[in-house]
This record gives sequence, structure tokens and C-alpha cells, in this order.
Amino acid sequence: MEKENKMTVGYATRIAYNEMGVEFHILNLVRRVREITERPHLTDGTITRQLRKLREYGVLDYEIANQRKAIYRKQKETPEAKNQLNLFKELLI
Repeated sequence: MEKENKMTVGYATRIAYNEMGVEFHILNLVRRVREITERPHLTDGTITRQLRKLREYGVLDYEIANQRKAIYRKQKETPEAKNQLNLFKELLI
């Protein structure tokens, strides 16, 4: 029996965001969330909605640097960003 991935879209969005550089294309983040969740057909809207919720809750801080090109820019790194990324990498080892 294959192990089911129980990664939530919200948590995967946080991880993917923390892996991105200061500026990133939204489709790169969407692609990465799909990889983390192992849900290749997860819709863009579901992922971007989670991204907006995380900003609303103060977990992430970003702006849309170029709406036409869908380029996002991080405003500041959240205190948990590095810890989350390191924890996720440890889980993969």
C-alpha cells in the first residue's frame, strides 16, 4: 500500500514560499506546491487563495511587484521561514 501524502495546501504554500527567492513568479510557487502536496491537478486559485490567507494572518509578507508578469516580491522574511525550511528538509532525509 502506498503512503498517502497528508501535506495541507496551506502548509505546502508556506514551505514553497520560503523556498522562493526575494522575487518569484507565481507559477513557480504554484508548481512547487503541487510537487510538495503530490497533487498535480491542484488549481492555481486554491494555492493563491492560501497565499493570500497567509498574508492576511501575518504569516507571510509580500507584494505583487508586477501584476502583468505575475512577479511577487517578499517584503520581509518571517521569523519562522528558515526554521520551517530546515524542518521540511530534515523530514525528507
